[in-house]
Amino acid sequence: MLRETPFEEVQRLIRYRTVPDDLRPALDTWDRSFDHLGENATRIDDRFLRLDAPGDRVDPIRPRGRRYAGDVRVLIGPQNSSATFQFADFVRRNRLATLIGETTGGNRRGINGGCFYFVRLPETGLEADLPLIGRFPTTPQPDRGVTPDMAVPITRADIAKGTDSQLGRALA
Repeated sequence: MLRETPFEEVQRLIRYRTVPDDLRPALDTWDRSFDHLGENATRIDDRFLRLDAPGDRVDPIRPRGRRYAGDVRVLIGPQNSSATFQFADFVRRNRLATLIGETTGGNRRGINGGCFYFVRLPETGLEADLPLIGRFPTTPQPDRGVTPDMAVPITRADIAKGTDSQLGRALA
């Protein structure tokens, strides 16, 4: 059953108001509005600006038809980051399913995402992703990913045998 506030309260923080003109040629993106992302942000300290726009607003999804009443199990592990980290955290916070596997990637103290630049170094062609927004909880959180309800590590022996112990536990 969903609680009144199913999502964790977060601050969306950035470090700039406007990208300097001389840096723009090295920054590729799908949305040039990122160049001015922090223009209306609120300074909160000497390092960060807070985005006050409702960019993380979530509209509820209304169910149609009968709700599944069975046992739901979700496999998680270190490969879960970004949106899958947030999904695992949402499932954990709202007790919607049993989490099986290993601790996720990501960090409950904060993650980044949503807006990115692709920084291309002009002479080498090397490219790196540069996340622009950090999402930080407003309450203290542990320095780790989302932990499973049932810890089932992937072992070398399982890999060698072609065995998926996590899936086996979920189906048991």
